[in-house]
Amino acid sequence: SSNNFSSSIEENTATAIRSRLDNCIGISYARIGWIAFKNNWKKTCYMMLELETVSIRKVLLSIAIGDLDCAMDTAAKSREGSLIFFVLMYVWELDNHKSQKEAFYDLIRQHSEMSQYFIFYCKVCNHKALKDCYFQLGRLQEAASRLALDSYDATDMNKRLKKLGFAHEMYRNNRALAFHAKMTEEQIHLYEFQRKLESKTRESCFVGKSVLATIHMCVLRGLTADAESVRYKFKPSERNFYHTKIRALCESENWEELRKFAKGWRSPVGYKPFAEACIDHGNVDEAVFFAQMVPESDEQLSLFMELKQWDFCLPLVKKLRDITAAEIMMRECQDPEILQELEETFGST
Repeated sequence: SSNNFSSSIEENTATAIRSRLDNCIGISYARIGWIAFKNNWKKTCYMMLELETVSIRKVLLSIAIGDLDCAMDTAAKSREGSLIFFVLMYVWELDNHKSQKEAFYDLIRQHSEMSQYFIFYCKVCNHKALKDCYFQLGRLQEAASRLALDSYDATDMNKRLKKLGFAHEMYRNNRALAFHAKMTEEQIHLYEFQRKLESKTRESCFVGKSVLATIHMCVLRGLTADAESVRYKFKPSERNFYHTKIRALCESENWEELRKFAKGWRSPVGYKPFAEACIDHGNVDEAVFFAQMVPESDEQLSLFMELKQWDFCLPLVKKLRDITAAEIMMRECQDPEILQELEETFGST
């Protein structure tokens, strides 16, 4: 009964204060509330807190009396960015000091706007906290993605694989993220395969490379079987694989293997890339060989013109009636027989 009596006195006191100060402009109910709180008049304090209309005053009193939920709610409703960040950082540092993050996330989970502000803060200023933030807020896709991204910062490969493994597990537990799980799993397998290649070659140059870059490096080193293993395990597009292997064989000047490759399965990129790669690496004879395999007359002519192989150009120019190519040949070709044929076909230009 004494508690009821005390509560009644506090209510009457708060009502009296309100009736006396209701018409006073700019009165700080938060200041009165703080005085009441210090004198253990908690009910009066909370009634003054409800009467306070200035957000910053209400927030400061809420923090002072330990009502963090009220502080967050007031800040969120105010829509004042600086006030929201002030409350967030106060509560974050408070719980960070106590190593009790759960209490912090329990609070912001109840206020979606506060959650968005804290995510923004983490993205800009605290990347380390971002993963935990996503996880605690139940945003598992973002948490897994952050974990996967963080793995690339790890210089130790075992730590990197461990983080990717955690990310894979998080993706795998959500059917909607099956694609993400598959991609992460493939990345893990690629790293493991690259580590084996480095152990085999005693070169620290494979880990961290893309699938196509790995194939390129295998071909350069004559590791044809390993290049094929990467191809069948990670399934790059056939066009990309062909372009990569062609460039690598030319770069390593493995012309015999390049011919074998061209004569194997039908090339999905045609034979023009073979000729162009040979031109880029200065092997005219091989470029001529592959240019002859190009079925399109106009593309053949373009290649032979670049190679200045006028005897190959002549029948194509006559066939296509390409006046522009004929004019170039008349200026640059020194073979009198070819020039005579051009004049007979196109006349003097």
